[in-house]
Amino acid sequence: PAYARAVEYFGEEYIKEIEPRHVLAFYKQLSSQNYTAKTIANHRIIINQIFNRAVVEGDILYNPCTSVKLPKAKKNTTRPPASLTDEKKIFESDNPWLFPLVALLTGLRKGEILALQWQDVDFEENTISVTKSVEHIGKKPHIKDTKTEAGNRLVPLLNILKAKLEPRKGSPQSYIFSEDGGKSPLYEHRYSRLYKDYQRDVGITCTAQQLRHSYATIAVEEDVNPKDLQNALGHADISTTMNVYAAARKRSTEKVAEKLNAKFTQTPADRT
Repeated sequence: PAYARAVEYFGEEYIKEIEPRHVLAFYKQLSSQNYTAKTIANHRIIINQIFNRAVVEGDILYNPCTSVKLPKAKKNTTRPPASLTDEKKIFESDNPWLFPLVALLTGLRKGEILALQWQDVDFEENTISVTKSVEHIGKKPHIKDTKTEAGNRLVPLLNILKAKLEPRKGSPQSYIFSEDGGKSPLYEHRYSRLYKDYQRDVGITCTAQQLRHSYATIAVEEDVNPKDLQNALGHADISTTMNVYAAARKRSTEKVAEKLNAKFTQTPADRT
């Protein structure tokens, strides 16, 4: 993804014409889109390697990345949830790749979903056990523990998701999202390609992280207790949950205002 964004941003320029100010503008654009400091640093690693290669091959005399500092990370920035339109399209889609639906209906992180095995899904108790996550190192998937002790949790298996998953149930040790018969999780490049294909086919633009925020937002709108929501999301700190909670409440308030504003622009006779 970092490489793809760099190509999208710089792709029309000759590499010898890219200056430090252009690199800084790229970082600032990422920052304005609320990417985290870690994500922006990953982009820096990628383009730094590209410019270093160009120096070695004699295409440029110096690497413009070396004189550019990363912009300061914004504090307490969270990405918005998916749009209501995207949520609706995912619910109604008959696309066989179920990753986005799982993200929307469980609130799990990307790595947690990719690490799910069929033994983690209890169709009798209607729960999903989260005990591990996938980390891609050199694009290869590696299983690791969840981010924190709070990451180990049970989340509800909602009826609509159960109906989609149960007919596909495989052997207990098989990974749900896999391309080698369940022996291993998806590689990073395959996950990225499948997600992009899904976005194009279904007509959505949201990310997996935004779908996690959608889950939290819907929970807030349905008056789920903040502590219960913290447990469901696997947050170690309640303040993280409350930031999401406050953002979701703001969206809910805006929806109420939109409806009431529309209503009260009518005359009393029109409203009867």
